[in-house]
Amino acid sequence: MADGESPLKDDQKEFEALRKNFTSLKDNLQTKQIASELFNEGVLSLEELRNITNNLSQLQIDSDANFKLLNLLFSKTVNQFHVFLKIITQPSCNCRHIGEEIKKDINVDKDTARPDENKDTDLSNNALSEQDLARWGDNLRQTFDFFASRLQRNDFKKVANKLKLKEQDTDDISHDERGSYNQYYKLFLTWSCSKGKSGTLDVFLKALQKSEMQKAIDKYYDAIRSGEVTTTL
Repeated sequence: MADGESPLKDDQKEFEALRKNFTSLKDNLQTKQIASELFNEGVLSLEELRNITNNLSQLQIDSDANFKLLNLLFSKTVNQFHVFLKIITQPSCNCRHIGEEIKKDINVDKDTARPDENKDTDLSNNALSEQDLARWGDNLRQTFDFFASRLQRNDFKKVANKLKLKEQDTDDISHDERGSYNQYYKLFLTWSCSKGKSGTLDVFLKALQKSEMQKAIDKYYDAIRSGEVTTTL
C-alpha cells in the first residue's frame, strides 16, 4: 500500500478522523504509547513496533511516522474499526483521550465503541495467520489462559530460550505486568514474526513439545481431549 493511500475506501469518514488526530499528536511519545498498546493487544507485530519506534528516533515530531502508524493500523484492522476503538479507549490506555476525540469526530455509538470496563479487551485475531484463525478461532485465548494457569512465571525465559529467541526480543515481554497469559501470547506473536509464514500456532506448540515444556503441552492436549479446552483440532 502506497504512503498516503487509504486502505478503507468505503470508510473515508473513519480514515479522515484518524488522520486528523494522528497528525495532530503533540509529541513522539504519544505515538510510541499508541504503538505499544497496539502491540500489547496483538494488532502490531514486534517487527512493526520496532519500525515505528525507529522512525520516531528523531528529536522533532515525525508526522510521517505517525501516518505510517495510521496506515499500519488500518491494514491490520480493515473492516474492524471497532477493534481499534476498543483498544484506544480502554481505561488502561495512556492515549485514551485520542480515542475519545476520534469518537467525537465520527459520532460512534458509545455502547459499541467502548469495551466493558470490567473485562479485558478481547484478543485481536488480526495478528494471526488465516490458517490459525480457521483452526483456532475464538478458542485461542483458552490456549494461553491454560498456559498461564499451569506454567510458573519464571518458566517464560526458559521457553524463550528453547525457541531460540534473542534476549532483546523477550526482555520487554518478560516484564509485562499483566501476567503470564499476556506474556505467553506475546511470546507466540514474537516467535511467529521471526518465522514468517511458518510461524503458526500448531508449529509453536510442536516447538514447545520438543523443549522442557513437553509435560505442559501434553497436559494441554489432555485438556483438549477431556473438553476442558475446546478447539477445532
